[in-house]
Amino acid sequence: MKVKKVALTRRIEETKVLHIDEWAKVSLSDVHFDNGNTITDFLLVKIFGNGYVAVCSRLSNGRFLFVRQCRPVSEMSIELIAGGCPDGIIPEEQVLEEMIAETGYKPGRLIRINKFGFFTQNDRIENRCHLFLAFDCVPTSEIRKQDEKQGVDVIILTPQEVLQKIKNGEIKDIATLAGIFAHFTYEVSPALF
Repeated sequence: MKVKKVALTRRIEETKVLHIDEWAKVSLSDVHFDNGNTITDFLLVKIFGNGYVAVCSRLSNGRFLFVRQCRPVSEMSIELIAGGCPDGIIPEEQVLEEMIAETGYKPGRLIRINKFGFFTQNDRIENRCHLFLAFDCVPTSEIRKQDEKQGVDVIILTPQEVLQKIKNGEIKDIATLAGIFAHFTYEVSPALF
């Protein structure tokens, strides 16, 4: 059986900027691979900043702490506590900021899943997710103003309710699914983390 060579490197040549604002740039680009192939007029989205932070949080009783909010694409969604991570801000600091601002909770213990972060759609969107697990979360007396236009509700679910929400399609976000999976994996094999 003949094995096909996989492109190991690529060069991106931006050909046209379609949109740019304070949050993102959308452009058409030609992508040249080291195997001699080129994709022309490839749509790329670059989110400015240092990606975003997302934290899958649990209380000491094992219940999950999520937010529910309306999203432009997926409508109502139950998801991780998350937010943009501006350049120059350490993701661990931004996680604490987002947790307090969105839920009023802070973690007792925080574990970063991967030191480089993950891409939720790595072919077209440059927006790195710095994913964390939070344990033994407790309410804090700090009050911070949310800047969300779509509204944010705090929701606390048992592990069984989480699985039902996934089945029902109420949890739609891939970073949220990854965080839930990481929490369940941690329960079985904490040494992996």
